[in-house]
Amino acid sequence: MGEISEALRRARNAQRSRRPASAPTAVPETRAGNEVMLPEAADSPHAAVEISTEAEGIWAARAVLAEPQGAIAEQYRHAAIRLSRRMKEREGSIVAVTSAARGDGKTTTACNLAFALASTAGGRRVALVELDMRRPSQTKALGIEPQVGIESVLAGEVALADARIPTQLPDLDLFPVRSRPEDPLAMIADPRTSAVLKELGRRYDTVIVDTPPILAVSDVPLLLPTLDAVLFVVQAGESRKGAVEAALNLIGAEKVIGLFVNRSRETSQKKYYRYEYTNDDAEAGDASNGE
Repeated sequence: MGEISEALRRARNAQRSRRPASAPTAVPETRAGNEVMLPEAADSPHAAVEISTEAEGIWAARAVLAEPQGAIAEQYRHAAIRLSRRMKEREGSIVAVTSAARGDGKTTTACNLAFALASTAGGRRVALVELDMRRPSQTKALGIEPQVGIESVLAGEVALADARIPTQLPDLDLFPVRSRPEDPLAMIADPRTSAVLKELGRRYDTVIVDTPPILAVSDVPLLLPTLDAVLFVVQAGESRKGAVEAALNLIGAEKVIGLFVNRSRETSQKKYYRYEYTNDDAEAGDASNGE
């Protein structure tokens, strides 16, 4: 944990000493309703999906629902409450979940945090949005089969309401990818994507965005102007210190709201996570992962 915290501190110091011109290049910020007009439709979404609460199959991304009374779910709820408080302090609503490389458990983290937030929301609305266009995995991880995906909204083919999938959690809606678009990078770079995220930020109190690993592709730097914060997932013992440092430098340490650290501690059938936030009074706990 010390090496990861040191990498974050080093990235923060480097970011502060860097001139503005050296920040990651990104698409210009676009205001929904001005430069980009989103399709309109009556708010008549799909019927609510029932996400399985059974601890079977690929269930790591559903751990909060599958074992709601377990210690794993409780730790995700602790992380969700702290995340919610930090977002309120920043007066933001859109937080991306990313990692340096694939296999660190970012999708598992994003899904479980969304479930935890929705279960403790108290009427505050939560959206789980998938923007990992190259290797979308939420439909498989959650066992759902949407008729319309968020990629159709970003292509300007359907309204945002047409892709909204309500769940058995009254405060949670899903916006997964149904099928991989032909040109994922062009779709992410299109100003319509920024407009859609901003519209989601207006409609929901918290928007959890599952993004690709930052070092694998350039999607996250393109999204940074629209994001209010980034939650960074690390696999301790696997994530290389240099890769973590490079990723944090690309994001900008000031944008990182916290770390979610996978400790890779195997027990009988589960792999456990440890989360740690970036401030000095950070607390930590364990949460499950199976990705």
